[in-house]
Amino acid sequence: MTGDILHCYDAVVRGLDIWARILKWITSGGRRLPNLNKPENHPWVPGSPWKAFHEEIQAWRELQERGLWFPDTSVASHAAFGQAEQFAYVNLVYHLSLLFLNRDQQWHSVAELLDDAGKHVLLGSRSVEKGTIAVEDLKSCSLPGSVELLQIDTSDDASIVAAAKTVEAYVPFSLEALVNNAATGYGDASDTMFNQPNAVFRTNAAGAYATAEAFEPVLRKSSSPRIIYVTSGAGSLSRRLEANTPFYKVREPQYRVSKAVMNMTAACQMVDYQEEDWKEFLYCPRFCESNLGPQNKASNGAKPASEGAKPMVDMLNGKRDDEAGKYSHYGGEYPW
Repeated sequence: MTGDILHCYDAVVRGLDIWARILKWITSGGRRLPNLNKPENHPWVPGSPWKAFHEEIQAWRELQERGLWFPDTSVASHAAFGQAEQFAYVNLVYHLSLLFLNRDQQWHSVAELLDDAGKHVLLGSRSVEKGTIAVEDLKSCSLPGSVELLQIDTSDDASIVAAAKTVEAYVPFSLEALVNNAATGYGDASDTMFNQPNAVFRTNAAGAYATAEAFEPVLRKSSSPRIIYVTSGAGSLSRRLEANTPFYKVREPQYRVSKAVMNMTAACQMVDYQEEDWKEFLYCPRFCESNLGPQNKASNGAKPASEGAKPMVDMLNGKRDDEAGKYSHYGGEYPW
C-alpha cells in the first residue's frame, strides 16, 4: 500500500511539474520550436535537447500504468512539442495529408528529408495556421532542403482540386509520390446517426479517392509515380471475423467501414495502373502514438509514430516494391 501511495505521489508531483512548465511556456507566448537535437535554454529542460522533454513525458506516462489516470498526456506533448513530433518524426496523426515533391524519394522524417538541399516538401494541412507554425518550426532548424505549406482539406472537394492545381503549377517539377494520409476516427457525437458515419466516410474514403484522382495528372508526369494509402488493420474484412485478433471487441463500425472502403479504392487504382509503371501501396503502421483518439498513447502499448513510418521510407525509396499492390503493415501483410 505504501508503495502505491508513493507511486501516486510521484506521478502527481511529476505531472504537475510538467504541466506547470508547459503552461508557463504557453502564457509567455511560446509557439515555435528550435532544432530538436540542439541544446537550448527552453523552459522545460534548460540546456538539454528538446527530445529530453519528450522522454520525460514518456516516463511520466509509464507511471500511469498502475491504474493512475491523468488527462491524456498527448495533449500536453502536442501543446509543448507536438509540431516537432508530428513533422520531425513524421507522426502519423491522421489529420494531415503529406505530399512530397521530390526526385529522390528517400525520407525517414521530414527533418531528415530536408537534410538534402535538392529536396522540396509540400506539407499539406487542413489548418493554415497550424500548418504555417509547423513549416516555420522546420525552417528554424536551418536544414538544407526546403519546405512550404499546401492547404488541403480532404473532406472538401474544392480544397482538393485547388491543392492539385497548385502542385500542377510547379514547373519543371513533377509530383513523385503522394502519401494519402488524412483521416479521422470519429464523427460528431451530437450529430444524427446518419450524419456521424457520413463525416468519417467523407474524409477517410471519399476524400482519399478524390485526392488520388485529383493528383493523378501531375503524378503522371513522373517516370515512376508512387501512391501510399495509410490505412488500418481495422479495414480488413477477414480479420474482423477472427476472434483472436487484437481489438476484436472494439466496435468502431464507422472507422472500420471507412477504412475498408479506402482499401477497395486502393485496390481499384492498383488494377487501373497495373499496366503502367505506377507503384501503389496500402500500408498500416499499426498501433502508433497519435491524436487519432485518446487510446493512441504509449501507456496503452502504442509504439512511437516514427517506428510506424519507417517502412514507408523504404516504400518511397524503392526498397519494398515487392509490397506494391498488397495490403501490408509494419510487420507483414494483412488478409483483405
